[in-house]
Amino acid sequence: MLPATLLNYGEECIECKMCAKAINIPEIKTVVIEFHVERDYTSDWSVTQNTLQFIGKHFPELRNGGTLSSWAIRPFDKHRKQVQHHQANSIHGFLRVSEDKLMQVLIKSGTDGVFMTPKTEEKQL
Repeated sequence: MLPATLLNYGEECIECKMCAKAINIPEIKTVVIEFHVERDYTSDWSVTQNTLQFIGKHFPELRNGGTLSSWAIRPFDKHRKQVQHHQANSIHGFLRVSEDKLMQVLIKSGTDGVFMTPKTEEKQL
């Protein structure tokens, strides 16, 4: 699965033995979701400090492997300046989820202040 090069600097001959079994990795169609957690619409801001756990509580389809990756999760004030969590008015970030979970997530968008927006391949709405 990984590209490699064998260099022989000795007197013994090096052999490359191919793996007898081919590895099949299923392709999963995914989509990027931009999310915002808005302080004014949450029932308890303190529990949003662990943002992914908070989102997973309200969107159970994103737990246990439902979220393939997450990045750029940061708290911001009302002027969109990055601040500490206790000073923040919102939290912003991105999730990559399997395409089959998208509609389940979008139906619940807005729950306890968590708003989800899917992105296209061109990184647009």
